[in-house]
Amino acid sequence: MSQSAMIAGGVVFGTTFLFILLSIVLRKRRMTALRSIPAFRILNHMMDRSVEQGDPLHLSLGSGSLTGSHSTIGFTGLSTLDNLSRISLIADRPAVCTNGDGGLDLISRDILNQKYRQAIKLGINQRAQARFTGPTPSTYITGTLTALLDDSFSGSVLIGDFNNLAVLLTGAPFHDHPVLAATDNLGMQAAFYASSDETLLGEDAYAASAYTSPNSSRSASLVTQDILRWLVVLLSLAAILYKIVGQQ
Repeated sequence: MSQSAMIAGGVVFGTTFLFILLSIVLRKRRMTALRSIPAFRILNHMMDRSVEQGDPLHLSLGSGSLTGSHSTIGFTGLSTLDNLSRISLIADRPAVCTNGDGGLDLISRDILNQKYRQAIKLGINQRAQARFTGPTPSTYITGTLTALLDDSFSGSVLIGDFNNLAVLLTGAPFHDHPVLAATDNLGMQAAFYASSDETLLGEDAYAASAYTSPNSSRSASLVTQDILRWLVVLLSLAAILYKIVGQQ
């Protein structure tokens, strides 16, 4: 076995061991250990406003396919929808979900139907809405803008794959509520950072489901990633110092 294969195997084994250890510790202590991300404070404000003022929360999943290169952020959006729609059912008006892809639409409707059946068992007669606003990125943006103009929302959560026209969804002329945006497109991250109230940058976009519904395994996964990230930084600094010292 080559040295590189041994190193790769050691990294995989160490990461798996660390994840399992953190999961056990967090489960026994019944706690989560997530670092603070300011963007999710706005999300909590949106949920509070939805319950107190009776305005629904708007969640938009973009127009990316679940089978392409942007599938990961699509499934992250669906997981976030699963968590937020459950919470929104206690409000006077539950969440509204817009999307621009057939696969996203089918799965989002199934998620919301499941939450509706669970709410009925608890005596809550609320049903969140899923709206397919257009089959192409442009028509999706147009249909979503129409939905924003037709109703008053407590806030908008944009999480998925978006094209350049998506900055229109964050524009103040179309609404007066806060906007939280998350995407895996670096160009759109920059655009959202300039136009929305809060933007999840980098891999934080994939952590939305863990922050909206934290548990021991999700927290352990994120903490493991943070530890590995710091190890990479420290090893990089050590390599730089070694090179500097070696040249002297």
